Amino acid sequence: MLKITKNVLIVLTLVMLLVITGCSNAGLEAPTVADESQGPSIGSIISKEVIVVYRTEDKIQNTYDYSEFNDDYWWSGELEMASQEKTLSGVYNVTYSGDLIASDGQ
Repeated sequence: MLKITKNVLIVLTLVMLLVITGCSNAGLEAPTVADESQGPSIGSIISKEVIVVYRTEDKIQNTYDYSEFNDDYWWSGELEMASQEKTLSGVYNVTYSGDLIASDGQ
């Protein structure tokens, strides 16, 4: 029984590392432009979803200011909380989603 429990804990730890690694890379995905025929330009809008990992529930906020540099533009916006989940390891995976607007960063 103890050996099974150790194996389960090892698997859960590996899964959490993958989730956390995926979360930290979530902002590196190429954005999808709503009108791909024109390509992005200043003022273009894309939809974005990111997962943020929190160690404690009291740190979770309803909105999340997010920005990324992609396709020669800064994309930024305030994302709204879409869902939250407490994992078996005790951390909270919070999904935020919303629109980002392209700017030249100036």
